[in-house]
Amino acid sequence: MLEVLYDWEWGWENNAIFAYALLREDVDHPALKAKIDTLTKELYSHGTYEFFLQPLSDIHLRSSFEYDIDGHSEPKDQYIRIFMLIAIFILLISVINYVNLSTARSTIRAREVGVRKVFGAHRTQLIRQFMGESFFLCLLSYLIAMLLV
Repeated sequence: MLEVLYDWEWGWENNAIFAYALLREDVDHPALKAKIDTLTKELYSHGTYEFFLQPLSDIHLRSSFEYDIDGHSEPKDQYIRIFMLIAIFILLISVINYVNLSTARSTIRAREVGVRKVFGAHRTQLIRQFMGESFFLCLLSYLIAMLLV
């Protein structure tokens, strides 16, 4: 089946060109836009050309143009939210897995706790030991994760 494409991006009239300029911070953007418009009218009086100024930081997720550099016009903030929800879900699964494995190991370490109590260990010392081990394990896993990323 053949499909005829009459979209502006497939036609001969497509002049969509992206140019980047590094401006000083003290540049007045509306005045520069007015100068560009004046030069455009002087140099290209035979056609209708329009130039836009847009900060580079606004292009990535919040471009207001109909077709951006990547050729899409839908909002991209929703993708960030979806990936954040996926990351939170994965983090929640890993926390539940860690608690489950720690609980399973507690039955094995019950004998160790009993021996420590017989030798005079206080409850706070045992809590401090287990919290320290958990903190060290989390710190080690964080460092390994940062190396992998």
